[in-house]
Amino acid sequence: MAGDIVPVIQCHHEAVGVLDHMPGRKYLQILNDEGVYSSEEIRDSKSCLALKFFHHLFKEQTGYWLSFLRRKLTKFEYSSTTFCLFDMEGGAGKGALESFLGAFVGSKRVTSWKYDSFKAKFTSDIENKFFVFLNEYPDDYKERKSNTDRIKDLTGSPISKIEKKSIDPYDTPNHATYIITSNRVSIEIKEGDRRFCIANCDEKFDKVFGGRSYFDRMTSDEELKKLAIYLKYNVEDLSDLDYMQPPTSLAKEVFLEDNESTIDGIVKDMANRGWDKLLALDKDILIPEHDIVDLSALSLALHLERSTTLTKE
Repeated sequence: MAGDIVPVIQCHHEAVGVLDHMPGRKYLQILNDEGVYSSEEIRDSKSCLALKFFHHLFKEQTGYWLSFLRRKLTKFEYSSTTFCLFDMEGGAGKGALESFLGAFVGSKRVTSWKYDSFKAKFTSDIENKFFVFLNEYPDDYKERKSNTDRIKDLTGSPISKIEKKSIDPYDTPNHATYIITSNRVSIEIKEGDRRFCIANCDEKFDKVFGGRSYFDRMTSDEELKKLAIYLKYNVEDLSDLDYMQPPTSLAKEVFLEDNESTIDGIVKDMANRGWDKLLALDKDILIPEHDIVDLSALSLALHLERSTTLTKE
């Protein structure tokens, strides 16, 4: 019945120390502290505006994302899971996700890492962060594997080694979850991968939500409180296995298929032989490597045939 009081579980011991030193902890305390919420509040939380936004970005992986978010923000455990949001058209709202999470967990717990910092040895930017965004990294085929190897280094242990200039390295708990947001393919994922959770955004934020006003309403105090209550009472926690190994999505299957395609194989061979430099010489005859990756096999065949004809002439 409306107005009934629902008992709230005790705060997780793992969360206490983290929350004690957390700026912007208001909404996370709803998840972790003792408190009472009426059945009406719990029912109303299902209308939370963030749910539509999450579905827009994560598609079939929305349920996993919500369960992952719940467990992460109640137990604060390490996980190697890395989220990849690909938006080939641009404008889906990947940047809005970074701002939204900053509003929900505290801006000091979210950061965006530039590529030169990502590749460097210094890691002070990620200390005590919950979410680290990697946005629009180079899609050069030769860089994809090294990008993936770097992510594996960063997410491979529950302990992060923090390195700062003029200070001896030291260890801290690794709370960070990495979120790759890109209009290009900048990582290499192979069959059997158990680390990456992939979603493909295919609609523009403004078209779906009507612009900035939706984001402003979504990050209001009322709506953020709704999300916290929704996560607490309407989302199931993940098992230990699922927290570490995301399910394979259709988007991931397509990604793996494209990653192992004949076209990618040709490009990889060209890159290894140094032919990618030749491809950039004349865009009217030959095209750059990053454009070849996006062509279908038929388009590539026609292009190579045209190139051969022009060369002979």
